[in-house]
Amino acid sequence: MAKERNFDFLDYLILLVKNKKSLLVLFFFTLILSYGAIYLFIGEKYDSTAIIVPSDQDQLGGFSSLLKSFSSLPVGLGNISKGTSVDMYKTIIYSRSNLEKVVTEFNLLKAYNLNSMEKTLKQLSKNINAEETKEGAFEITARADDPNTAAKIVNFIVDELNKRIIELNVRKSHDNKMFLEDRYSEIRKNLRIAEDSLKLFQE
Repeated sequence: MAKERNFDFLDYLILLVKNKKSLLVLFFFTLILSYGAIYLFIGEKYDSTAIIVPSDQDQLGGFSSLLKSFSSLPVGLGNISKGTSVDMYKTIIYSRSNLEKVVTEFNLLKAYNLNSMEKTLKQLSKNINAEETKEGAFEITARADDPNTAAKIVNFIVDELNKRIIELNVRKSHDNKMFLEDRYSEIRKNLRIAEDSLKLFQE
């Protein structure tokens, strides 16, 4: 039985060697046919990438250094790190409101040939990649059927991201300014009470 199996294996091996040219031709023909099918039916995609370098300090500049002196601030602006910035960028980019703006701006319901906003948002999310690079930068890549559209989409995302960050910083600046003003008023009130108490004690 073992001899028969060994004989069968040798027969197959000899058959493969004798027909190696035919098998190679069949392999390359199948490879070319598969590539042609992919090219014709799937279509080529193009990527466009923008790179953002998060600042070591937040955009409020000198005001932030003043806030570090207060441990009970309602909003922690004084210690914004790159990691926090990257998380914030991702949250903004993949937020529903931002994705809907992209869909509306570029009429992606029609471009993706879909009749549902939910399906279009899901597809758009797959066509956007936002991640931190090894060098500490933030990379945004958009994919589309042509390079011009891909570039426009990634530029639109960067513009919207910048607008949102400015809005958040202005809001944080206002909130912390109000906090400092309230704290200042409270300190002055406490000082007046202390002065009145001191006068009464001296009398």
